Amino acid sequence: MNLPPLEKNERIWAKDVEVKAKATQPPPRFTEATLLTAMEGAGKLIEDEELREAMSERGLGTPATRAATIEGLLAEEYLHRNGRELQPTAKAFSLLFALEQLRSTKSARRNSPANGNTSSRKWNTGGSRATSS
Repeated sequence: MNLPPLEKNERIWAKDVEVKAKATQPPPRFTEATLLTAMEGAGKLIEDEELREAMSERGLGTPATRAATIEGLLAEEYLHRNGRELQPTAKAFSLLFALEQLRSTKSARRNSPANGNTSSRKWNTGGSRATSS
């Protein structure tokens, strides 16, 4: 359907309005082929510039190891095949949760004044209060 161009502040009238009850659909699940492609270009979606550059040339793994990695995830039951789709298991979600907890703990330790990090805050040694610089 093509809409005609409108001028600023131009009034229009609708002849008919139809309300449809729909829900947002998640993206389709990976198949082995789409996961191999995603692994090849994995660095493109990484926010950390240094890590993105390091992965941009090779992606995740090498062409020789990507299929074996997927087979390993299936063998260790992090993924199940559901027809052509690869479906993550509860074990996979548990691992992701644990890794996120580990990452946030390491980040908090790395940014702690006990590790000499004073770059973003001035720590008041006379008390427990920190002030932003």
